[in-house]
Amino acid sequence: MTYEFGACFATPHPAVINSMRSARVRAQVTEPRVLRPFVPHFSGSSPDGTTWPGDGGPFWHTAGLPAANFITGPGYLLNVEPVMDRIDVAALRRQAIAFTEAVLELAAVPWHELRDRDLRAAEGPGEGGPR
Repeated sequence: MTYEFGACFATPHPAVINSMRSARVRAQVTEPRVLRPFVPHFSGSSPDGTTWPGDGGPFWHTAGLPAANFITGPGYLLNVEPVMDRIDVAALRRQAIAFTEAVLELAAVPWHELRDRDLRAAEGPGEGGPR
């Protein structure tokens, strides 16, 4: 199994956070940490004044919608030469399956639960620290 540095960002919706944590555990590629948006967003439209870099941020900082983003940062990401021989296909498959399952889990969550935000959700269950 190949380790890859990865980051997952999720909005402060407990259902989204829990789904992303579960997906990362199932993917078995990197730590199951889920980060809250941390980049200051100054437009005044973000519900808590933050966003994250990359895809999905505008769903949160513009519309306040539940959203998540997962990206790995393998060392070969920006290589010029071909990298097919460096790709861990089994890990890629696990990630694709795990996050597809997460989408299916979230699709089954009632909308009223997805609307609920917990701006204290930065603490994991029973951890008392960063998620």
